[in-house]
Amino acid sequence: MTALPTFTIKEMIDCGVHYGHKAMRWNPEMAPYIYGTKDGVHIIDLQQTASFLYRALQVVQDVAKRNGKILFVGTKRQASEHIKEAAKRCGQFYVDKRWLGGTLTNWKTVSRSIKTLYNLEKTIAGSESGEGIKLSKKELLDIQRKCQKLEDSLGGIREMNGRPDLVFVIDTNKESLAISESQKLGIPIIAVVDSNSYPHNIDYIIPGNDDATRSITFYCQMISDAALSGIEHSLISSGVDIRKGINRSSNQEEVFEEINFTKKPETKNKKSVSVLTKAEAVSEARYFAEKQDLKISDDEEVITAPAIVSINNEKTPEVKKLSTKIKVEDLAEKIDEKKSKVAAKKAPAVKKVAEKSEEKSVAAGKKKKTV
Repeated sequence: MTALPTFTIKEMIDCGVHYGHKAMRWNPEMAPYIYGTKDGVHIIDLQQTASFLYRALQVVQDVAKRNGKILFVGTKRQASEHIKEAAKRCGQFYVDKRWLGGTLTNWKTVSRSIKTLYNLEKTIAGSESGEGIKLSKKELLDIQRKCQKLEDSLGGIREMNGRPDLVFVIDTNKESLAISESQKLGIPIIAVVDSNSYPHNIDYIIPGNDDATRSITFYCQMISDAALSGIEHSLISSGVDIRKGINRSSNQEEVFEEINFTKKPETKNKKSVSVLTKAEAVSEARYFAEKQDLKISDDEEVITAPAIVSINNEKTPEVKKLSTKIKVEDLAEKIDEKKSKVAAKKAPAVKKVAEKSEEKSVAAGKKKKTV
């Protein structure tokens, strides 16, 4: 995959890359990149877009070859999820929720907040596991909220460890702060520029629709594929054979014994065999039968070798069959005996309760006489 990703103008049309904004909302600086208007909407020239996109992909591949850092920026709703997926796919960095002022120009302060994020995560993990300081529910919730805030704004750049070598932006109007900061630091910018955007402050423009989700996924996929091709090229040039799979020796092949799964094992010497449940035994048997291309019917009773847990050579004691016929008179006598025993146990308690009730009634009578 060392070559650049390929695309066609038909794919771009299917993704809606050629649609711009309404003619009344355009930026006159985008006139060279507009093909015409249809139903009051500007149509972008896709021939120019294809050439600009190919040039941008070459830049991304060159940066990835040099093990450079690429920052994906897109905080609008349509782009945030796709930006995050594309950056993670090629092992790069992203800002998908909110661009904090000074993310690039004031990196010292940003690195401190990243350290606080790590510390908060440690405290949360310690309190939950019981190894660290025990926190109350309210304290834990406050810390979790702070941690989530920092994660939303700095989670994609927490491992960047410095300035990026390239910035890829979707919607230059919304991400104007990121563009101005990267311009101050001299970081090259690749940006998708719509018909209402200003193209002259961008190093590598891609004229196209920056609002439709399909077009955004198309841009993100192309950029991530170019980054992956550059990484692959750098690995190959460093001598790593990425096409070489894991070598498995022929001695490590799985060996299955020939077992007849439709017959019960013989237990002539009265060996006690402890087995798994019937459902587990059937599933095990079917698994091993599939390995050996055996057929097992649903009616046949199955006992499998993997289902056997242990075999004890001790002889099983003989169990005599008890007669189930019992006389009714004997049962009646036993029930009467049990009733008499229960009554004898309860008799002293009943007497005590009766005495207490009599004492209470006598005391109540005396009180009435005095009144």
